[in-house]
Amino acid sequence: DFNKVLKLIKRDIVLGIGCRRNTPYEKIKEFVLDSLRKYNYDFRAVNKIVSVDLKQDEDGIIKLAENFECPF
Repeated sequence: DFNKVLKLIKRDIVLGIGCRRNTPYEKIKEFVLDSLRKYNYDFRAVNKIVSVDLKQDEDGIIKLAENFECPF
């Protein structure tokens, strides 16, 4: 009788994000999660988040990286 499941998730997704300046965190998160679900990816598979240099101080993306526990 197996009543527990072990799910191994390979962290191999590099997520590239572009957005308008000051896009709210919730809007970015909703879009990213919907996109990952569409292709049947778990958000925990995201290894890092990248964007153009101009976005390095974008609060919504920074907060998303913190929430996903991955570098930006």
